[in-house]
Amino acid sequence: MARSWVAGVTAVGSASDIGVVRLGGPCVPEIHVTGNGVSIPDGDTLRSATDNTDFGSTNVTGGTVVKTFTIQNIGTADLTLSAPNTVGTGASDFQVTASPVSPVLPGNSTTFQVTFDPSSAGLSAATVIIANNDADENPFDFAIQGTGVTTYTVTYDGNGNTGGAAPVDASNHTWRARR
Repeated sequence: MARSWVAGVTAVGSASDIGVVRLGGPCVPEIHVTGNGVSIPDGDTLRSATDNTDFGSTNVTGGTVVKTFTIQNIGTADLTLSAPNTVGTGASDFQVTASPVSPVLPGNSTTFQVTFDPSSAGLSAATVIIANNDADENPFDFAIQGTGVTTYTVTYDGNGNTGGAAPVDASNHTWRARR
């Protein structure tokens, strides 16, 4: 939807002529994405907790991490969005759990959420893809990652007795001792 501004009104006899002028070129949408208030460039492959693209670590059993991203329309025409999705080797561990509202009017924003729910221990990576009508950033995409961990509890009762089972490979595990 194009936006225009009235530049002047001229009365001619009993009729009025209205001149409409739009300054600054054609009306176009312009997508701008942020995470945690920090700009995420299109095609970003750097994952960071600063901009919510690194989800950190969470337990494989019952652990999830939710991150919120904001899509702004800094252009002069409506920004039309498709529901974001995730692709890549770890895409099944990341789900878009709240979709953005579309269209986004000029000067406005909408949010969406991605939930990390790891299926196994170790690093999981994917790419978020947002199809839209921005001429030079469609689709808008950026990389995300998270780490699944497995927590084991080993108990010691003070008499030399222990309980619990430790994994053979302890490289991606968090240990807690409980007495």
